[in-house]
Amino acid sequence: MSRPGLLLTGAVAVLALLPGAAARPEASLAHPGALPGTVGVVDVRAVGPHRTQLATGVVVGDGLVLTVAHVLGDATEIQVDSRPACAIVVDRERDAAIVAVTGLRTPPVGLAESAAPGGAWLARPSHGSGSEPAPPAEVSAAGIRRRIVARVHDPVDAATYVRAALELETQVAAGDSGVPVLDAHARLVGMVFAVSRERPNTSYGVAVDELAPLVEAATTRSCR
Repeated sequence: MSRPGLLLTGAVAVLALLPGAAARPEASLAHPGALPGTVGVVDVRAVGPHRTQLATGVVVGDGLVLTVAHVLGDATEIQVDSRPACAIVVDRERDAAIVAVTGLRTPPVGLAESAAPGGAWLARPSHGSGSEPAPPAEVSAAGIRRRIVARVHDPVDAATYVRAALELETQVAAGDSGVPVLDAHARLVGMVFAVSRERPNTSYGVAVDELAPLVEAATTRSCR
């Protein structure tokens, strides 16, 4: 099924979600620089009755992984780096979810207070993520052009949601949903959820101020 491109109307973006991938492509070995410490990024696999989708997650607490809600969809099974996991927070309005997983030793990423235009980084899982010790993430440079208000049509529940978002100067692909956007101190400032099909080198992320309340709520919840 084809997906529409992005249409900008003033400060409001009407856009399509970035689909999950059936498999992750070979990672690039190019590292434009280094972030301090280890970035806690993982593979998230959502297994549904009709298809399996792969997204990215970022560790935000002890056994807590932040990812996108739209890839989870109607999943009957969730895996984080091949470990069984469960969704404990799902917010389709923000397109964010927190999944809980045991046995994950990847260190968590801290949250910045806010996101501002300027330089940023994207971090993707390396092949073999989840091994001991965790390998370095695949890091690439990006830019935050501006903060916007995004109006997003979600085909899963046929609803339209409005959220604070970041317009990013970077290219992403299917499977990059959930990739963390980081500042120079490796703190989370956003999470990729959509890509422009009409504007080159343009993608979109949920801003950290939309994500922080969900991370806080997840600390008091557990798998049933």
